[in-house]
Amino acid sequence: MPENKPKRAMLNTTINEEVLNGFREYCKTINCPMNTVLETFMAQFANGEFSFKLKRNRMELDIEE
Repeated sequence: MPENKPKRAMLNTTINEEVLNGFREYCKTINCPMNTVLETFMAQFANGEFSFKLKRNRMELDIEE
């Protein structure tokens, strides 16, 4: 019987080059694919597990326990 794999979609967006390079390098350092980190982040954000506070010229991340 075939596995029920989730449908895959492409994400195409611009990202600050320094941020992307730092993210890419850290993912390599921890030996974790970038898409795995992004999917986990997006799922937790969509489920309300944490939130962003956007302020003038900066962002804050709130993680409630």
